[in-house]
Amino acid sequence: MSNPAGHEDFVDTIYQASVDTDLWPTVLDRLVDLIGGEAATLHWYDLFTGVSTGVGARVDQIALDKAFADFAPVNPLTEQDQGAKLRRFRNFTPRIIRDTDWLPKEDFLRTAYYNDFFQVFGFHSDVGLGIMAEDMGGGVWEGAGINVFRHKRKGPWTDDDIALCAGLHSHLIRAYKLGRKISAQRRVGESLTEFVDGSRHGLFLLDGQGRVGHFNVAGRALLSEGGGLTIIGGRLAATRQDDARRLQDLIARAASGEREQRSGGSMGLTTPCRRRPLSLIISPMRGDRAALFPSGPAVMVCATDLEASVCLPEQQLRELFGLTPAEGRVALALLEGLEPAQAARRLGLGLPTVRTHLAHVFDKTETTGQVALTSLMVRAVGILPP
Repeated sequence: MSNPAGHEDFVDTIYQASVDTDLWPTVLDRLVDLIGGEAATLHWYDLFTGVSTGVGARVDQIALDKAFADFAPVNPLTEQDQGAKLRRFRNFTPRIIRDTDWLPKEDFLRTAYYNDFFQVFGFHSDVGLGIMAEDMGGGVWEGAGINVFRHKRKGPWTDDDIALCAGLHSHLIRAYKLGRKISAQRRVGESLTEFVDGSRHGLFLLDGQGRVGHFNVAGRALLSEGGGLTIIGGRLAATRQDDARRLQDLIARAASGEREQRSGGSMGLTTPCRRRPLSLIISPMRGDRAALFPSGPAVMVCATDLEASVCLPEQQLRELFGLTPAEGRVALALLEGLEPAQAARRLGLGLPTVRTHLAHVFDKTETTGQVALTSLMVRAVGILPP
C-alpha cells in the first residue's frame, strides 16, 4: 500500500479519523477539493432496505439522508434485483464506480433519481468508493461507502480523478474498518464503566503500584467518609497504620510480576462509623500476556459495607422468581431482617396470610427456610442492576 505522492498529510488525516470520528467530515471535504467535487458523504446502509445514515461535507445531511431513503427503491446506480444483489454482497470486493459505469449518461438523465433527487441538490455526476459489505445474520446486510458528487459545470470525472481516488481508496477502507473496531471497543468500555458505577459495592481499579485508575460512585462515597479508605499520593490506602500495611501487602501480592505468586486476598477494615468492618476483597485482574505496549498487572479492590441495607427492586425480584406482588413484598421484608410477625405488622396483613405468602415464596425459590431465602436474595443483589 502506497500513499499518493504529495498527499501524505491527507493520508495521516484519514487514519486520524479512525480514532476521532469527528474528523470524517474534514476527510470528505478534502476529498471533494482534491477531485473537484461538489459534496461528499460517508454513509452506512442497510443494503436491502436502503435505510442509511452517515456524515457529509458541503451538503444538508438531514435532507440528504431522507432523499437516500426515499429514492433507494428506484436508485439506478445499484443492483435492484434482490438475488443478484445478494450474490454481489457475498462476493463483495470494494470498487470505485462512476454513475456511467451503471448506465449511459443520457439514460441516467431521464431517471426520476436524477431529476427528482440529484437535481434538487445540484448534483450531476457521482463516483462511489465501496468500503464494506457484511452479513449481520437474519437476512440483514450492512454496507458502507463514500460518494462524491459533482456539478454539471465541472464536466465528467477524469481518469486522473479516478486514479487519485484509487490511490486513497485502500486507506479509506482500512481507516473506516479500524474505526468500527475502535468504536465497538469504546462502547464495551463505556458499558462496563456504567455497570461498575451502578454497583452497590465500592470498586477501585488499581495499577500494579496501587495507583487508582478508576473508582465508582459507591467507592467515592466510602472515600468521602474518612477514617477508613483514603487516597494518598494517588494510591489507595487505609487510614489506620496496621490496616494500611495489610492492604498494601495484598495489593502487591495481587499485582506480582510472578504468575505463581499472583493471588487475591481479603481483609476487614475497621471504620469509626460502623460496628462491623468493611469487607475488602483484593483480586488480580489479568495474567501475563504478550503486548506491544504492556501496561502491567491490574488489581480490583471491592469494598462491601456489611451494615448497609440491601436494596433489591421489588419488580426485578418478582420477575426473577415469578412472585406475585404480595409475595414480593413479604420476601423484601424478610430480606430487611424482619420476622414474619414484624412483616405482618409492617404490611398490614394477618400473620397467617404472611405465612401463606412465605410458603409460596419458599416453593418458587426452591428454598427451605428464611436463612436460605435471605442468602439467595442477597446473591441475587450482585447480578441485578441498581
